[in-house]
Amino acid sequence: MSDHEARPAGDEPSGLHMDDLLTDEAPGNAQPKRAFRRWLIVLGVLVTALVVGFASVVVWGVGQLNAVKREPGLLPPEASTTTNTTDLDDQPLNFLLLGSDSRGDDRGRSDVMMLVHADPSRDRLYLISLPRDLWVPIPGHGTNKINAAYAFGGAPLAVRTVENLLKIHIDHVALTDFEGFFNLIDDLGGVQVFNENASENDGVVFPRGDLKLTGQTALLYVRERYDLPRGDFDRAERQRLVIKAIVDKLASSKTLTDPSKLLAVIGRLSKSVTLDDSLTNKRIIALVQTLQLTSDQVIDQFQVPVAGFGTSADGASYVKPNNKRMAELAAALNSGQLSTYQP
Repeated sequence: MSDHEARPAGDEPSGLHMDDLLTDEAPGNAQPKRAFRRWLIVLGVLVTALVVGFASVVVWGVGQLNAVKREPGLLPPEASTTTNTTDLDDQPLNFLLLGSDSRGDDRGRSDVMMLVHADPSRDRLYLISLPRDLWVPIPGHGTNKINAAYAFGGAPLAVRTVENLLKIHIDHVALTDFEGFFNLIDDLGGVQVFNENASENDGVVFPRGDLKLTGQTALLYVRERYDLPRGDFDRAERQRLVIKAIVDKLASSKTLTDPSKLLAVIGRLSKSVTLDDSLTNKRIIALVQTLQLTSDQVIDQFQVPVAGFGTSADGASYVKPNNKRMAELAAALNSGQLSTYQP
């Protein structure tokens, strides 16, 4: 997903204000039962993390899980996982989310790279962005920007690169077409975020303050970087904010009491998300059963530590990792004590 691709679907005039593209929320009424709400919060968290998002279909029937696209070879050949439930109770779990800017047969670089981490307690999830220009060793390819790993060797090499950087084991990987994924925002009637920095992208204005986003405006919102004070860092933060906003909307009574919305979300995800083939139906159900989430407020989000910018031998600008702080993050991830880490 690259910036020059950021075009709205319609033929709106230049200078169009974001408010002109809003959709209205569908009305809702009855509050859901606590147990049902817990399932749908799990749905929201996992859907938006794009890891085990189809967990919600357990509510509707396990057979719906068969709609999930799986692909062999997304994990490195040496990777191993188990479908037993008991192995999920006492260790951290890590999922790598990749969104690429591929076109046609060209694999492209991974434009979005996010680690989704669950501590052994299973009562919090962490969304951790890795800047696409982070300068890191890529196995077999020297040192380069981290998003080049996907171009060089697909998801398996991206997984190995992140594992080496953070000294962790990646349990599962998910690929997404973010344009198709963000369209599910329209199925939900839009989402709301607080926008810290006013900006404009392709003629659509995003003022500072509360914004209601459609699928179309959300894509423009998360693609913008040149009009933001911290560039890619602010763009990654926007991506995380929109993910949390989708969680909140999915967990709301207006969604929980509308089966047609839920089924629309499931259908949308089946077309825009691909999981590694070790994430079987049994594995998904086991993962959901271990989670102890009660609201979207138990989702923390931050970026891996960086130390400014540098320039490569061929003149390309890159982001330097903060090696000391990266080691602290790696220790917290591996010990299952990420709550003690201060971003």
